Amino acid sequence: MIALFFLLEVIGGLFAAAAPFQVNIGGVSVTFERKLSTDRGGKHKAPPLSPVTMEITARVSSPVENAVLIDYFPKGWTIVDSGGGTVSDYDENYNKIEWRVGKVSDSVTRSYVFKSPKPASLQPKKYHLRSELIYNGGKATGEDWVEISIEKAAHLDENRDFLSDISEEVRTRDGVWSEPIYEGEWVRVLFQKELNYRNDITIYVRNTQGLNTWVEVYYPDSSEKIAEFPVITGEGYYKIYLTNMVGTHDTFDLKIVNSDPQTAYLEFDQIVDPPASNENYFPVTTETVYEGGTDNFAAAQMYSDGSYENIYENDVGSLKSYNPAGYNLLGSTKYVSGGVGDLGSDDNSTYLRFRGYPSAFAGDVQVAESEAESTYNTDTSYRDKAILTWTPSAADNYLIIATAEIKRTSTVAARTTKAQLTIDGTSVAETFVADDTDVDIYRSFVAFKVANLTAASHTIKIQYATTDTKNTATIKNARIIAMRIGNNFQLSEPSGGTTTSTTYTDIATLSFTPEITENWLILAHADVTNGTAANYNGVLLLVDGENRGEFWSRQANAGHYLSAAFHDVVSLSGGSSHTIKIQMKTSAGTLTYKNVHLYAIPISAVFREFFAENSDSLSSTTSTAPGTTKTTLTFTPTESGDYLFLATGQINTSSTTIYVGARLTINGTDYGNSIVDVAETAQWPTFTISKRLTGLSGGQTATISFYTQTSGTTVYIRNARLIALRLPTASEYRENVEFTGTSNTEQWSNLTWTVDSQWTTDSVNVILQLYNYSLGRYAESGEDGYLSYTSGAANTDQTQTQTITTNPTNFRDASGNWKIRVSGVKGTSTRFDLKVDWIEFKPRSYAYRENVQHNITGIPFENFYDYRLEIGYYLVGDSEPVSVYLYNFSTGLWENIGNLTSTTYTVFTYNITENQIDNVNGEVRVRYVQPDNDIVRTSLMLDYAGVIAKQYEWNLIETWTATVRAPSQWNLIETWAGTVRAPMAWNLIDSWTATVRAPAQWNLIESWSATITAPAQWRLIESWSATVRAPSQ
Repeated sequence: MIALFFLLEVIGGLFAAAAPFQVNIGGVSVTFERKLSTDRGGKHKAPPLSPVTMEITARVSSPVENAVLIDYFPKGWTIVDSGGGTVSDYDENYNKIEWRVGKVSDSVTRSYVFKSPKPASLQPKKYHLRSELIYNGGKATGEDWVEISIEKAAHLDENRDFLSDISEEVRTRDGVWSEPIYEGEWVRVLFQKELNYRNDITIYVRNTQGLNTWVEVYYPDSSEKIAEFPVITGEGYYKIYLTNMVGTHDTFDLKIVNSDPQTAYLEFDQIVDPPASNENYFPVTTETVYEGGTDNFAAAQMYSDGSYENIYENDVGSLKSYNPAGYNLLGSTKYVSGGVGDLGSDDNSTYLRFRGYPSAFAGDVQVAESEAESTYNTDTSYRDKAILTWTPSAADNYLIIATAEIKRTSTVAARTTKAQLTIDGTSVAETFVADDTDVDIYRSFVAFKVANLTAASHTIKIQYATTDTKNTATIKNARIIAMRIGNNFQLSEPSGGTTTSTTYTDIATLSFTPEITENWLILAHADVTNGTAANYNGVLLLVDGENRGEFWSRQANAGHYLSAAFHDVVSLSGGSSHTIKIQMKTSAGTLTYKNVHLYAIPISAVFREFFAENSDSLSSTTSTAPGTTKTTLTFTPTESGDYLFLATGQINTSSTTIYVGARLTINGTDYGNSIVDVAETAQWPTFTISKRLTGLSGGQTATISFYTQTSGTTVYIRNARLIALRLPTASEYRENVEFTGTSNTEQWSNLTWTVDSQWTTDSVNVILQLYNYSLGRYAESGEDGYLSYTSGAANTDQTQTQTITTNPTNFRDASGNWKIRVSGVKGTSTRFDLKVDWIEFKPRSYAYRENVQHNITGIPFENFYDYRLEIGYYLVGDSEPVSVYLYNFSTGLWENIGNLTSTTYTVFTYNITENQIDNVNGEVRVRYVQPDNDIVRTSLMLDYAGVIAKQYEWNLIETWTATVRAPSQWNLIETWAGTVRAPMAWNLIDSWTATVRAPAQWNLIESWSATITAPAQWRLIESWSATVRAPSQ
């Protein structure tokens, strides 16, 4: 029978082999080999006070003579059996043993037995041994080989102070028990190898009391418990696994614990370190981060050492940009132009435009009235009637309206009364009493003028005079009002001139395109005369080609000017061009005009509120005063305040001798009459009456009525218009626009919102606000979602932006809707616009993700099997799992092999399949993926990651017998020997010899072959054949 044994190092078993080492001196190569053998030891390890057999082999490449084999061993180790060698001192640290072995052709082996020393402490102590071969012509010395004498057990008190050494009692199960270890006391054990979480501790223990006593396992001198044995109920083996242990350790403190009131103890016969494993660990070698981040990669490369690599999620969330989908006008803000589609980019060219509204009314309004009748005929120079002197609060544009009623006492055409309006001494309007012959007639004086006044003292006057001292100039109800209107108007003010056209021709033209649809107040005024008294002068107001009032009259004396004045309230559509004109013609001769003023004022830009009533159709009456009502304006102010009433129209009589009158009545009180005796039935003079009333509240009624001098005579009126304008004028303007949009309902890490806009004036106080749905209101100063600034130069883009990182989802509702409000306010008399170029609502969705790859390389295949992945870890952060993927080298795909879910230290294991390891390069690729877009960062705390592979431990594979049958007397034919050799990492396993004997003359008896086979994972080592032959007979 031939037996093949494949022998490896044995830990905790029979013997351990050292790797051979080779020395080449003088052409002779010497290889030293060493084997350690003990009943409880291991590779490079031996128990204290234990016999150890040491075998030394020296192999030579060519024969040597007179050889001496020497082994040097530490002092403290006692020789038990010298094996024929001579022992002597070498130096203060070493003794030596030597054998004179003579000639060595191939190899020489000697062995001896010595006993390991007892160390002075529980900690390991290292000892060094060395071999030497001396021969004729040379000497070879091997490298140091380290022995470690360890493995002890100590009985400690409750304070972990040393009481006694119980190593011998617990080394083996031999019926020799330790002394009682009482509750609260400890056993400290030092194992011959470091243990990890896969190992166990096994004890053979007895509880002779029957009490509830058990054992807890701790790190040395630590209060951190690793594991706990169950209650020891009797005598026997008990085992616990070190699953929760972090790192590797060889020393442990075992504490005796009892829950009973009695004093308890346990006795130990054996405390066992785990058997050696044939497993090999291959750590992660490289790392690639695709998403997330890592710290301390080196920690993952160290096997279970208690240090950790932090593989953490990073926020890789995407930014999503949203622009408004709509808007809401707040307050009296008006839309001008553009659309929400213009808000999608910062292009500085297309805008969504809005117009502000008055929000405060403290605009400078000044009034001067002289209503009593005044007369004068001393000279022909102008005399003051109503005087307004004041210093405006700011340089600005002011609308001045002046009205009065004048008459003459002479019936001679050249002797008449005139009135004028002067501003700082300059006449801006002049009217003469025309061809009226009745001394009871009061003709209207009117002036409309927009004047730019500085912040200095100014004087505005209504003056009157006679053209001849034989005429007494008379005036009453002289009223001046000046109101600040800023730049809120359009105007045409041509210089004076003449026309001979007998058809209407343009004198003043005002063309513009309003940006919004709104009501406009039209004011038109001109002073006209003719070189011939008999000729008629015509003045026409046209709005977009429509007749909105016509003056047709003649003066009694050439060169006397008559005033034509109109007012109207019209709605002009935004975005369309509008044309307003004053046209003139003459019936003959030359018409001369001066003081032509044409204004268009957006009412909402200046006045808080207004009420108007028009009656443009032709009406007639034969009633005398108080006459017949033509136009009635009824309104109720929204709040008590001051109002300017303005009444205009044109009147006519059917008689050349009977006058016609028009009257303004407010709440039953007459505030003015315009009475004309036209002397010609073709004439249509205009009238204008104004009045400022203060503190009006409740219901108000204003009327225009007309009447005849003599009952039964028909008189006419047309274009009778009334307007009541709330005073004072605007002193502050405001805009409020709310923009609305939609977004998403994902979790957000932050929100960036941006408004890029400009204003058509400078120094606007701007507030930008996000709506906070959590608070149910717009954000306020000091809160996220609130920005304020003062705008810069007019018509210059400014960008305001804010990033919110705290509770950004407060600024959307459950459906993802959001709102931004833009407000601007400025103390000014001029309305301004907001032009929005770009609004962006840009949340970043949370996307804490990680995707990290570990590559494990250098994994061998020869003589290894059962590959598995191990990951020691725990999770920090949220409760989301981290998915583990392995790369499939066959399909090229990543395969999910499980999830890491534990927040306490845990070891994840997975058996690697054939296609998940690269059998060419010995590589495994692992990925840790957390793909969810969550709001809490997850950290994978990685103690280690690697591949565990088992290495074959060879046993007897096969034995066999071959028999050669032959005649009874045989002679020796052949002897042979064969040796099974393996890769260099292997040691000599076995050698054998077989002999076949037979007679001298043979025939072929038998030939045979044998092959060593092994499990599927093994590789063929060697096959051979042998043949027995004999002579032929």
